[in-house]
Parts: sequence; C-alpha cells; structure tokens
Amino acid sequence: MSLALDAAMTVVAYFCWKLLLRSRVGQAPDARGWGLETYLSAAIHQLATTLFAIHLITANVDTFSEWLASTWDTDATELPPQQRVDRFFFLMQLSEMLTDVCMHSHYPGFGSTYLAHHVSTFAAATAACFAGVPIGGCICFGAALEFGGMSLNIVSLWPVLNGSKAVPGWLYTARVYTFVGSRAVATIVMARTTQLSCFTPGGKQSYGALALAWTILAVNAKWVMAMVRSYCEHRISKAAGRALDGETHMRAFES
Repeated sequence: MSLALDAAMTVVAYFCWKLLLRSRVGQAPDARGWGLETYLSAAIHQLATTLFAIHLITANVDTFSEWLASTWDTDATELPPQQRVDRFFFLMQLSEMLTDVCMHSHYPGFGSTYLAHHVSTFAAATAACFAGVPIGGCICFGAALEFGGMSLNIVSLWPVLNGSKAVPGWLYTARVYTFVGSRAVATIVMARTTQLSCFTPGGKQSYGALALAWTILAVNAKWVMAMVRSYCEHRISKAAGRALDGETHMRAFES
C-alpha cells in the first residue's frame, strides 16, 4: 500500500506544481516549439533529482559498494525507511515523465524521439520500483542523465535569466561537453549495474528494467550524435567566418 500511496502523492504533487507554473508563465510556444514552462519545470526537476541523488550517495558513502548492488527488501511487509527514501528517486522520475506527456505533448517540439524517451524512462522507473534492480546503481545512472539534461535547459533559459537574446559561445560548448560527458558516465554506470545484476538475488527479475534503461541510452545516443555533429559544424562555420545562428545550433539535436 505504501508504494501506491507514495506514487499517487508524488504524481499529484508534480501535476499541481506544473499547473501552478503554467498559471504563472502561460503555455505559448517559442520559435523552437516549446513553452517557457517546459524549460523551467524540466530544469527544476533535474536540479532536484541531482541534489537528491547526491544526498543519497552521501548517506550511503560508508557502504557505497553494498548500496550500489543492494535490492529491495521484499521479505518485509513495508520497505525499510532508507529504501523507501531510495524508491522516491524513481517515483520522481516516473512522475516527471507522466506529467510531461500529459501536459507538454501538445507542443510542436514534442516529437517522436521525445515521446520514446519519456515512455522508456517512465517504464524503466516504474519497473525499478518492483524489480530486483541494483538500487544504488540505477540511482547513479538516473542522476547522471538528469545532470547532463540540466545543461540543455540552462542554455534555453539563459535569455530569460540574463535578459539577453544572445547565448555566449562558451555556454554552448559547456552544454555539449556536459551533455555528452553525462551520457558517457551513464553508459559506464549502467554497464556496471548490469554486471552487478548478474550477481544479486533479484538479478533475473531485473533484466527487463535494465533493458529499458539501455533503451533510454539508445534514444539519447541519437541526441549525442546530432549535438556533436552540430557542434563540429558550428566550429567549422565559425572558422570560415560564418558562425551558425544560435537558434540553428540549438535546434540541431531536437529535430
């Protein structure tokens, strides 16, 4: 019962927060097909989950190896308090994906790739709440993805936060390195987590959830390649005296 209650409360909280945000900033799409609410809600979720993951890692630093490979205590009627806190990380993820699809899928920028990302992430986060996945490994995997994704929304919000239409070149560069680097770290973490799942009591049960996590990485690989290609073209054009327009540079991986 605690899982259903925790999940319902988290989803409702996300819906209420996003409705409040929409009432404040509206939902008019910009030139890239997204509303200001989408950038803000995503950035705040990414910051919150990153900080929460850091808290969980710090809380388990003395037993980090064991935490990485630990699985849910299914023998007890209720999860131990610490595991219930760990599970909240996955509830945040599935709530973000569910409310995004319900509230933001009408935007022109929400294409098939974004839908695939949201569906696979929702399914993986939901499965992680039940399956015998290595808890700490999956949390570190999700945190790496969220941290990298935050760089995208910082760039998108820069004109709003800075009051200027121009986004500095160094911020584009930082975005590329942060996003690509986070996906590389997430891939390494998931490889280790998959290995750990072979030696945990719930290993066989976790294969489906881990397969979904690899699907998330496959979807992100398309964005990584498009972003790197855009970045290289941007540098070549700039060297030739034809710097790409900022909007064109930002759209490249979203198409």
